[in-house]
Amino acid sequence: MDTYLFLKKFLQEMDETFSYGWWDENNICHEETMQNFHELYRTSSLEHAVTYHMGSCIEQSLYQREYFTYHNLPTKLYALVSEKQGGTDSDFRIHCFTLIFKDNLVYHFEHASAHQRKGVYIYPNKERCFAKLKRQYNFDLTTDTKIYEIDTIPTGLSLQEFKQYAEKKPLQKQLYII
Repeated sequence: MDTYLFLKKFLQEMDETFSYGWWDENNICHEETMQNFHELYRTSSLEHAVTYHMGSCIEQSLYQREYFTYHNLPTKLYALVSEKQGGTDSDFRIHCFTLIFKDNLVYHFEHASAHQRKGVYIYPNKERCFAKLKRQYNFDLTTDTKIYEIDTIPTGLSLQEFKQYAEKKPLQKQLYII
């Protein structure tokens, strides 16, 4: 099956079976909301996300990577960290996403987006994808955005702890393509 069609089919399956949500420090589920996310969020295990068919971009990206790897699609997991320069410790955004490398193309699979950006996007290389994502997740022109390749996601981390964890991973080459 064509890679794009395979990914679109899986996106439809995720729409039918997986929703956006997260668990807080007291293991309370917050479905389809970002309220208090910065203060209360904790990373969940892949098993927890699969059991409840729910996760933030962090858990959903981990699930997607496992699914694509199982189907022999070369996949990598990334964390985008966007910080407002001169802001407070809470002036940052994180977005996790998966890229599939197949047929000399890069496929960006996006299901868990609080900004309704679901879809399968195709790029000639990962740098083009990174440039687009950096523009989408910037606060404004004073934002410093970096992308890190991550391999695992420890459970129980706060959002701030996850940010610190990601920042210890390999920083991806940053090209500025307009």
